[in-house]
Amino acid sequence: MHEAATVVIGVSGGADSVSLLDALVRLNARGKLPMRFCVAHLNHQLRGEESDADEAFVIQLASQ
Repeated sequence: MHEAATVVIGVSGGADSVSLLDALVRLNARGKLPMRFCVAHLNHQLRGEESDADEAFVIQLASQ
């Protein structure tokens, strides 16, 4: 058996990227997608406190 690939998932904190991450994690848990995931987030700091809140949310989400 070969080692599972690592895939970087860009997560902004918005509904679409969070849903994508959730779907990939669920498929992985069922053995349908044998990969390791690395969650990436880039805080552009364009929306002040909102940007910081998105960053904090993604950090918390990735730690789960």
